[in-house]
Amino acid sequence: MGPSEFRRRVVFLLAVVPACSCGYYLVDNSRTIHVALSAEGAVHPEALPAVSEALSSGLRDQGLRLSSGEADAELAVVVTGSAEHAALPAEDAAGNFQPSAWETALEARATLRRADGAETDLGTFEASGLEALGHDAAADDAAQASAYALAARLLAERIVAAVLAAW
Repeated sequence: MGPSEFRRRVVFLLAVVPACSCGYYLVDNSRTIHVALSAEGAVHPEALPAVSEALSSGLRDQGLRLSSGEADAELAVVVTGSAEHAALPAEDAAGNFQPSAWETALEARATLRRADGAETDLGTFEASGLEALGHDAAADDAAQASAYALAARLLAERIVAAVLAAW
């Protein structure tokens, strides 16, 4: 090994070693999963898309590849309930109490079915989200959607953790 080859290796090591110690890690992405998402009962229209996006993101972050075809496992999630109501009353300038936030709640049950036929009931999960009300109808709708997105992220975190523990 000549001096230039030695320098290249030293520069490479000096670049790679700090990157490895900065929290970067390689995840195993050889596992594939199919997600079957459905609703049962009265579920708010914002709930399913929010749960779908949060589950997809959470599973990918853990190194699982999403598949619409054959997969190592299928995650069946049924959203069984969603609820919202105005919360956190606050006093306005006239001294009247008005709601100041949307509070949303989601409930779902999940089952993991492996390709070999084994099935694991992951249980029932609940999560809620809170978002400040807007100053008009459009901002109010956006706040409600944001509260559902927050609840869906928390719900997805719990479901993904259960999938990883059962895998």
